[in-house]
Amino acid sequence: MTNPASTPATPAATASLVQPLHTASSAPVLGALAVAPPTTAAATAVVPSPFKARHAKQDYNPLPHVLPEGDNAAPLEVMGRTASTDDKLVIVMVGLPATGKTHIAKRICRFLSFFHDIPSQIFNVGDYRRQLCGAQLPAHFYSPENQDGMQQRQKACDAALSDLLAYLNEEGIRVAALDATNSTKARRQHIVAVLKAQQPKLNIKCIVVESICDDKAILRENIHKVKLSTPDYKGMEESEAVDDFLERRANYESYYEPVDEDEQIPFCKIVNSVKYVIHNIRGYVSLKVVHFVMNLHTLPRTFYLTRHGQSEYNLLGKIGGDSGLTPAGVEYARRLAQFAKEEIARPRPDDEKQWRPRSSSRDTIETTTAAEVAVAVAPDSTGTSDVTDGSAAARRSRSHSRELFDDLVENTIPEQERPCRLWTSTMRRTQETAQFIAHGAFKHTFDNGDCFDWSQFRQKARRNLDELYAGTCDGMTYKEIQEVYPEEFERRQADKLSYRYPRGESYMDVTLRLEPLAQEMERVREPLLIVGHQGILRILYAYFMGLDRKDAPYVSIPLNNVIQLTPHAYGCHETRYCLMMKEEMLVDGQDEPVTSMPMGQRDSTGTPTTTITPPVPPPHGHGDGDGGGAGVSYYIPQPPITTTPSADGSNLSTTTGGLTNTNRPFLPLVRQLSIGKEVSAEDIDADDPIMNAPSC
Repeated sequence: MTNPASTPATPAATASLVQPLHTASSAPVLGALAVAPPTTAAATAVVPSPFKARHAKQDYNPLPHVLPEGDNAAPLEVMGRTASTDDKLVIVMVGLPATGKTHIAKRICRFLSFFHDIPSQIFNVGDYRRQLCGAQLPAHFYSPENQDGMQQRQKACDAALSDLLAYLNEEGIRVAALDATNSTKARRQHIVAVLKAQQPKLNIKCIVVESICDDKAILRENIHKVKLSTPDYKGMEESEAVDDFLERRANYESYYEPVDEDEQIPFCKIVNSVKYVIHNIRGYVSLKVVHFVMNLHTLPRTFYLTRHGQSEYNLLGKIGGDSGLTPAGVEYARRLAQFAKEEIARPRPDDEKQWRPRSSSRDTIETTTAAEVAVAVAPDSTGTSDVTDGSAAARRSRSHSRELFDDLVENTIPEQERPCRLWTSTMRRTQETAQFIAHGAFKHTFDNGDCFDWSQFRQKARRNLDELYAGTCDGMTYKEIQEVYPEEFERRQADKLSYRYPRGESYMDVTLRLEPLAQEMERVREPLLIVGHQGILRILYAYFMGLDRKDAPYVSIPLNNVIQLTPHAYGCHETRYCLMMKEEMLVDGQDEPVTSMPMGQRDSTGTPTTTITPPVPPPHGHGDGDGGGAGVSYYIPQPPITTTPSADGSNLSTTTGGLTNTNRPFLPLVRQLSIGKEVSAEDIDADDPIMNAPSC
């Protein structure tokens, strides 16, 4: 008997064994094997089953996967859907005054609310204490020997806990930060007991974040830049305020008890932003917090955001693409290089009010017009300088705590460049904009003592910074999109945040890929210049300025401007530098539809009927945890205006030509003109690059 396996297969036999999986003549597929059809007459008379007939159709799908959110479904990470909907997390801040607790708490809440859509709020016990006892209290009030003061502070803590529990009782996931010194084990055990009393009604998890800072330089910076600008020291002379604050801190330090494992509370301990101790922390949101905190520091830092110079697609009014720069774009690149060299790498003193090129070298700026265009470095958000007179220094030397300030250095122009970073996208127009920036090299000692060769403005191309991808609409003008894809055009106009271009991206998709980049921005210590795109910079700007995510797609990031952001404990200060006016560009090519901007209601003809009304930032310690105090200054070739928030962030003082007006709310999205006027919808032209810059 012949072994079938040893017999060579004929072509006919081979063909009979290999059959198409879905044809009218083939049998149903069983697993991965194709069964040859029967050859008898009786078998061929069998009527095909309905199941087989349905499978013969190419579009057959009995159970399609339908997304509840529709075509514009956002990634789950940015919608808070990856965490349990009933999670309640309380972050108890611990630390002596001026150790960066408020800054850390605000950054945590801002990160969770903006990038993960997790409602987060700060409950600052100091705010409750000011409401109960007043703002300016003597240092003796904080002494452990002052029993009345101890009782009042306990009342403030209980009032904050009461509001915190009311907040946690709201439906859905919630994160609350209790911002206070919480300096004793007894206070911390009291807080934990109050939270445990809510079980099993509320599934509350509690972690402690302790900030320890004994670095004199960091303490000095925190005291001068943060503490002296709080309501507790409003109107006080600097020397007197510093003495009082140091005495207050010494009172806390006399009975401070660091967090340890014996308290049986999960904790994260931060020591001078360089050492981290993690103990028994579990859970998705809790570990998100820990990972973010390990990227934070309390040192001052500055970001400079700018779009690329005018591109060939900007000139044609097209979106997307990977085009190069126009001659106007190349000129802006030259001016940006000089700005980076003379302003970013060598910052001027706070009391020097204008920025102008320090050299007239034609290899950097080729025309005299360029030197007349760029204007301005403003005073910082406090409006003060660290330079002190001799009498103040004498008074400081008489204080027993003045060793923290013995090495205070006057704020002068640095003899050497400070180290700076440069990020661009991988796209041609941003890399061409950065082409003239000088890349020197020098020795640099980092804050941890390490000394390395530093490459100044070393260009780092980041794909995270690539512009929002417009998919099938890439390379089209908005007019072409409206004509070819009218339904897509209307969907984008209706919901710009969630709208996803066909085979492209949405702002929510961009938000997801910018999360790790935002964490790295929180980590860097050196000044950072980002040459990017409008859609990308809108998200980063909104994050640091404390804007709601839904407002991000409407933020104006005009061409030829550099936006300087300086985050601080109670918000972020903004200064804008205009390096090239639109009058210098023959055609600016700005054609983003005005109807896509949040300009209020419009009549049947499309004419605006209301003015822009951006949200007013909440006062410190309320709202979504962002705090107020986002100061804005704009510098253009006009008489300069400086806009600065009040201490509580509720009012804006506008100074123009010696006139000051403080009788209106602070609106961070409203553009300030050179005459101190708020821009309404009626003031905006269709080709105005300030409000209608093109973007995906």
